[in-house]
Amino acid sequence: MLYYIPIEPYETRYTADWIDDFENAFREYDVEYTTILGASTSNRVTDGGVLDACGTHLYKFNQLQKLISKINDGSIANNDVIFFADLWFPGIESLFYIRNMLKLKFRICGIFHAGTYDEADFTYRTGMHSWGRYLEASWFTEIDKIFVATQFHKDLLLSKSFIIPELSEKIYVTGLPFFADKLRCKYGNVKKSDDNILVFPHRMDQEKHPEKFDKLVKWLNTKDVNFKPIKTIIDTSSREEYFNILAKSSVMVSFADQETFGYSTLESMALDNIVVVPNRLSYVETVPRQYRYDTEDECFNMVLSALKCYNKPNYYGIDEWQYSICHMIEEMGVYYAF
Repeated sequence: MLYYIPIEPYETRYTADWIDDFENAFREYDVEYTTILGASTSNRVTDGGVLDACGTHLYKFNQLQKLISKINDGSIANNDVIFFADLWFPGIESLFYIRNMLKLKFRICGIFHAGTYDEADFTYRTGMHSWGRYLEASWFTEIDKIFVATQFHKDLLLSKSFIIPELSEKIYVTGLPFFADKLRCKYGNVKKSDDNILVFPHRMDQEKHPEKFDKLVKWLNTKDVNFKPIKTIIDTSSREEYFNILAKSSVMVSFADQETFGYSTLESMALDNIVVVPNRLSYVETVPRQYRYDTEDECFNMVLSALKCYNKPNYYGIDEWQYSICHMIEEMGVYYAF
């Protein structure tokens, strides 16, 4: 049996889709599973944030309470898998305690998205590194299998965290679930706007550098080009509206210092935006070289050229991410129902 512990479904983030995405994959591959949801919480993130600070813990601790109740009543047995959609889960260490005390050999697997080992991540920037690195070290030691989206993220984990080299074999590069065809089917017929939209589809967090987008817009206003700049976190209020904007826009730009996968970039690619992103981070694995810049000047000129002459791009490899959940299922050994 697999016990699925999803991230709380925020309507403005990919987590809104993940419960269905994972459950559909589990059914497709005949995995016997139970999903454990948390108590209801706000379904919107505070502007500029990744998660609601109190709400995420209310949700997680409720999930943990339900999970431990299932261990206590004997529902969870040896070789069962507890799968976390986000392993940065304070309280998960209680499962190590229970596993040792009861000598119960359930397995703990899941996805790491980021952590205090990344100096650009909000956990580091808000001062969590002083205690978080030790907590993460215990997680890395006791979790049975860790899935990451890209080789960049695995390398970052191994070089910047307390994880010891011997544990590298438990870290698997699987990608994250992304279904380009679904977006194409739903929004592919939306016409590109005559406004020539330039979109910034990121959060307003420091590591995403919205101020650089403002600088770019100011520079473009001195050039002979018609365009309309949009920051989606400000100018949209729902996932539906967000995707409609991406479908209408022509060019997407990123200045990110922190990216271990990049959903908004892949979403922009699937909806035929010309993307202009840094030649670093996970972008090296997810975006073809001709759409990556090395300097700010190069970025600005690439955006200007794309706005002046839009040609529908062709992104090879974007469909491979739809198999990510399958890769995780295979690595966990739960391909068929027990």
